[in-house]
Amino acid sequence: MKTDKQLFKIFTNVPEFFFDLTGIDYQTNYTFKSETIKEISRSMDGLIEPDDLTKPHYIVEFQMQKKDDIYGRIIIEMASLGLKKQGLLYHGVIVFADKSVNVQSEPWSSLFESNNPAFQIFYLDKLLNALEEINPEHPLIFVFQPYLRKDKIELERVASKYYNKIQECGLPENVINSLCDVFVSWMMICFEKLSYKEVLKMMSLTTPLEETVAYKELVAIGEKKGEEIGEKKGIRESIINVLEVRFGNISSEVIDRINQFNDLQKLKKLHRKAIQLKEMDDTVFFA
Repeated sequence: MKTDKQLFKIFTNVPEFFFDLTGIDYQTNYTFKSETIKEISRSMDGLIEPDDLTKPHYIVEFQMQKKDDIYGRIIIEMASLGLKKQGLLYHGVIVFADKSVNVQSEPWSSLFESNNPAFQIFYLDKLLNALEEINPEHPLIFVFQPYLRKDKIELERVASKYYNKIQECGLPENVINSLCDVFVSWMMICFEKLSYKEVLKMMSLTTPLEETVAYKELVAIGEKKGEEIGEKKGIRESIINVLEVRFGNISSEVIDRINQFNDLQKLKKLHRKAIQLKEMDDTVFFA
């Protein structure tokens, strides 16, 4: 299951959740952000920066699939930022989906097995199980239900229960909306053959599709990007983003075709179509 974008959204809204999940001790407020190191043309999954600059900065990589360069990559990121911003303390953290995707690569992987707090690895499945034992009412446990539950029949049965728990968790409204959106996006991935409307119905949501927070956020992506880098280009990128979130990797032919559209109204229609598709249908973009 695709998780990178959802994890980024969770921890950007509530950086403290990262520490709740990993158990890493922290003594100041932190901000979770994306960071691109221009010198090596590389973006990391997350940089967690402290308000107190004497505390560690955490470079985070979420590894959900096997990649044999993950250890070398994070070492390069740590070294590059350390040289760029000398005097700051950088720690590296790799969060693997589970042990099966941890591909050892010496000598770098040995650093992360040395009990040095500057180099740490975690396994998401174990972290979530441990957190649930310690605090079964933690909002992360509710949000991650589509990720944790392999039985789709059972997931369908309990989806509305956990969605409601997210809404009632007592966090600020904007955070609750973001967590609900992550939950819905994971549900869409789990039930890829269902339409957006059908997934909402599964969670006992009777709100019209166009009035849901998740729908409004997806529709707003194009407008927001449009303000920043040009409306048409922004909507094109948003269409591709929505398709990837809902259906995983999409063909280069479809991406090329989307990038060829230049009519603004046509792009807006395709954007809504991408959200409403019941299943991936390439022909929609070649009609």
